[in-house]
Amino acid sequence: MLRHGGETRRHGSRTAAASRAFSLWLYLFRWLAAFDVLWGHAYNRYLVHVRDLPGSERGVAHLLFAFPAGFLHFAVMGFFVLSGYLVGGRLLQEARETGGVDAKAYLVKRLVRLWIVLLPALVLTLALTRIGLSLQPAAASAVYGPEITSALGARTFACNALFLQTVLCGEYGDNFALWSLAYEFWYYLAWLLFVVIFIRGLSIQTKAIALACGTVLLAALTSWQFDGVPIALYMVIWLIGVWAAIARRTLFGSGLKLSAAVFLVYATGFGLLVRDAVHLPTAPLFLADLILSVAFANMLIAMRLSPRLRPPPGAACTGIWRVSPIPSTRRTSRS
Repeated sequence: MLRHGGETRRHGSRTAAASRAFSLWLYLFRWLAAFDVLWGHAYNRYLVHVRDLPGSERGVAHLLFAFPAGFLHFAVMGFFVLSGYLVGGRLLQEARETGGVDAKAYLVKRLVRLWIVLLPALVLTLALTRIGLSLQPAAASAVYGPEITSALGARTFACNALFLQTVLCGEYGDNFALWSLAYEFWYYLAWLLFVVIFIRGLSIQTKAIALACGTVLLAALTSWQFDGVPIALYMVIWLIGVWAAIARRTLFGSGLKLSAAVFLVYATGFGLLVRDAVHLPTAPLFLADLILSVAFANMLIAMRLSPRLRPPPGAACTGIWRVSPIPSTRRTSRS
């Protein structure tokens, strides 16, 4: 019987079907967030923003294209929560269950997962920019200004490959979406240090040193930052995902429908009212992101604890059921 603290007593035995359904929902959330990030960047790059158009020129097609693009920043926050849930939750589970962590395996796996995306993206950024400049130099020079072409050198390439964009260099070329990968790497590294405090058998001194090292790392990165939201502050968003992986009850709303409704109403309402959230000052932007992340994590907890969770609509007929489920962060024990 699967157990997670007292959750089986409160919510009943969690079935294999519900566990698999939750894995499919996690896949869906990741795909939706990825699609919205792609959509949002395409909108920001190629279309005039709705707010900059006269009312008479705001067609239905433009409005429909702009609507999902308005959730670009929230989609990135969703990625941070899911990353904390899947990566941070698993490492915490390993520390609790085995009394230690395989730091080498963890770092290798995380670097491979990041570099397999980042390095090809850097090469494609260089190649496509050079192709554009060579084929249509007059038109391309208006798009790729000197601040972009000057950011295509080997030094900036190496800086981005080492996840130091926004700290020691800007994003490579015009690939402004690369900042989030840098944040992810430093959150992985900081969490490896923070998770030491949950390992039984270690001295208080060892745990204090690990905690201090992680704190100093984030503080130093944030102090050197010249662009973007504060790295250290936004690890709170990532840690909310870790909380969602281990929580034994929802923070508010005892049912899945209520938890989902709270998240959807807040995300949609804020997205409609504040179409340019990323340009808010840091304090109100972080507060908005914090509320969204807690609501999203609360919904994830409700889904994880639900013994009758159903898969996403259409999962059975599209063959998505054949996808291997994401490993759970719950412990398993014999009944």
